[in-house]
Amino acid sequence: MIHVTHITKSFGGIQAVRDVSFLCEPGTILGLIGPNGSGKSTLVNVLTGMLPKDRGLIRIPGGFGRTFQDVYVWEHMTVLEHILLMTQQRSLMGSLLEFRIDDGPARLILQRVGLSQYADTHAKQLSYGQRKLPEIGRAIATGAPNFFFDEPFAGLFPEMIERVKNIIREEKARGASIVLIEHDMSVIRELCDRIIVLDAGVVIGEGKVEEVLANDRVIEAYLGE
Repeated sequence: MIHVTHITKSFGGIQAVRDVSFLCEPGTILGLIGPNGSGKSTLVNVLTGMLPKDRGLIRIPGGFGRTFQDVYVWEHMTVLEHILLMTQQRSLMGSLLEFRIDDGPARLILQRVGLSQYADTHAKQLSYGQRKLPEIGRAIATGAPNFFFDEPFAGLFPEMIERVKNIIREEKARGASIVLIEHDMSVIRELCDRIIVLDAGVVIGEGKVEEVLANDRVIEAYLGE
């Protein structure tokens, strides 16, 4: 469960996030939407410890996995090595230090994200969309009960989009609490149980997807209608 109470974050004299509270229960997907610059990524960076909060309470029992809006890979590492960073196991054998790497779990994750055929490919050879998939793989490799996905569909081909949707659904079915930042309203409508709308760092709508998207203030601020 992700439990957030009265989170505020300022940069200088500007409040990027102001008094945000929400609950994301196990087995649910909470959409976090809003116009560019509304504070979505800043909020997630605060919740995941990338930025210090000014005030408020964050409770994320059991840890979390996350992805980032800006894709980052280690270009000279293989795709498999990216996942092994999260899954490798070391064992001590006899009186000598010997490291045994079990790549089975990592290869299963590559299969889930659709990168099995690229296991030995260096990350620099992947397309922009493909580079998002090792990051998603690293997140789910944590086995955490909570996830923050920051625009995971941006730049993906339709086949990749469907694969990532299925991964998110699978994690939800496993009982994970998932916060999803996304601009595509069709994806939000398809995946999310509830949504929160931010505008200038303030929550202007929260609840069931269609009810919130029909709110006049949300339409004006986000949909531009």
